[in-house]
Amino acid sequence: MGTPLHKGGGPADLVIRGGTLLNVYSGELLEGWGVAIRGERIVAVGHDLGHAIGAETEIVEAKGRYLTPGLIDGHTHLDYIQSLHQFLHAAVPQGLTTVITELVVAANVAGAAAFRAYLAGLEDLPILVYTTAPCISLLCSDRGDGQPVISSQEVADLLEHPLVLGLGEVYWHLALDHHPDLLAVIEKARSLRKQVEGHAAGARGWKLQQYLGLGIGSCHEPTTAEEVIERLRLGVHAMVREGSVRRDVGALSGVIPSGVNLRRLILVTDTVWPDDLLGRGSMNHVVHRAIEVGLDPVSAVRAATLTCAEHFGIDHLVGGLGPGRYANVLVVPDLTRMEPELVISKGRIIAREGRCLVEIKGNPRLREVLPRPALPPSFTTADLQVPADRLGGWVKVRVVGIAGPIVTREMTLSLPVEGGRVIADPKQDVLKAVVLDRRGLGHKTVGFVQGFGLRDGALASSFSWDVSNLVAIGVSDADIAFVLNRLVEIGGGFVLAVDGKVVEELPMPVGGIISEEPVAVLAEKMARIKKAAKGIGAAVDDPYLTLQALTFTAIPAVRLTEHGLLQVKTRQIVPLLVEPG
Repeated sequence: MGTPLHKGGGPADLVIRGGTLLNVYSGELLEGWGVAIRGERIVAVGHDLGHAIGAETEIVEAKGRYLTPGLIDGHTHLDYIQSLHQFLHAAVPQGLTTVITELVVAANVAGAAAFRAYLAGLEDLPILVYTTAPCISLLCSDRGDGQPVISSQEVADLLEHPLVLGLGEVYWHLALDHHPDLLAVIEKARSLRKQVEGHAAGARGWKLQQYLGLGIGSCHEPTTAEEVIERLRLGVHAMVREGSVRRDVGALSGVIPSGVNLRRLILVTDTVWPDDLLGRGSMNHVVHRAIEVGLDPVSAVRAATLTCAEHFGIDHLVGGLGPGRYANVLVVPDLTRMEPELVISKGRIIAREGRCLVEIKGNPRLREVLPRPALPPSFTTADLQVPADRLGGWVKVRVVGIAGPIVTREMTLSLPVEGGRVIADPKQDVLKAVVLDRRGLGHKTVGFVQGFGLRDGALASSFSWDVSNLVAIGVSDADIAFVLNRLVEIGGGFVLAVDGKVVEELPMPVGGIISEEPVAVLAEKMARIKKAAKGIGAAVDDPYLTLQALTFTAIPAVRLTEHGLLQVKTRQIVPLLVEPG
């Protein structure tokens, strides 16, 4: 794993000297220290590096600056919305030098072939990018015949790859069902001395301990101080997020006064989308927020570097500034702000004062293996009907209530019936929602959502959590059918329309899940869609986040899937109509 150590002696290629070195190993701030680099590796750190300087050595004077390890994001999702190379072009100047990403969305679309195509694009990047094997795709995806798009044997085989550091996040409620294929891949990961990443949202007490006892090494789902403390006390790495999906670092303000040792705390993003990447930052913003809520700078940087590297077993390569490690170094004027002046990765200066200095190539193999989303032929409003047991009047219906950006509640509401069909009722803020199999096989569920807030039109996405299916919410059947057809026509992405006319759209032609446009372009388009959706009444903070999460089966209470309305806790598909007749 990684390149071999640089052989031979001689002077350093690069010396950064005279700064204050943040030592994550000893917990010290060491004034007047520096780093000597030869090739991709650090050869020396210390106060006097004169012995490493030769006639050709490049010298960076860092007086008045801090030297820190390059930042590591230990849990993120870099296989949808933005392409990896465009993301890195924006994130590298922010100090990101190592990434461990899930690849669930791509694997849901094209299984092991997509995963291997993604791996093929990681070798020549200016920073280190690792992955985890897609457990969610094994447990939740469906290729249309009831079988997952990736088999347990394929997941086990992927675990052998040196860039795969472990098994991706495992939903706790599915793990406690003791699925034999899941237990087998957990055992495979552990036999390879690789990690098993956890997803224990809402689990506590005995259930949490049973889950962790299966071999789970981390959990990125604690959202409160109590949940962070419970996980730390049980010996797993508690990953606390600050990104586009969740912002939980504030919970640390309740953890710090407790005196609990934070040596197993890891800071992560769990995804940063283009608008947040440019508006706030990536891991540098997470560190800044942790310091802002009371964590000392050394502990905050350690939680974004060494602790993560130790968790994944790569601390001999990255995570700190020490001889033999990759020369991943940040030169930072202000520790509390964490805005790097210089970013050095694998011995090269790759960013300076917020500007990326290296070419980061795209991955054409992904375009070859990821199929575009499809609909059944001639998809129309007739495909969106919800039959009732009466010609008119009202009927009680199970409705997905929006209780937060990604949280739902089960509701029972009376909805009107016209011509033997249940219809949406915008007066109650009840809209129609649909989830469709992305392969055009016709598997779909049409249901109802309360709390999204649209007054007109419809919004559609060509990917959704757990399954990467098509999903749409709208006021009228005509607009829902329109946005879904338009979505397929542009190759996937997001579409917002009113009265059969596109208001805003964001094409993602790489498999319907990725755009290769620059991050700044995506950020601007995403901001326009959000503004337009709110302009026609969307009441949720982030309309496309809530839309994607409509299919999210890992947290309560009810979710739409292509197979029906799922009660998360019981794992049962329940009838839409409460009064069948």
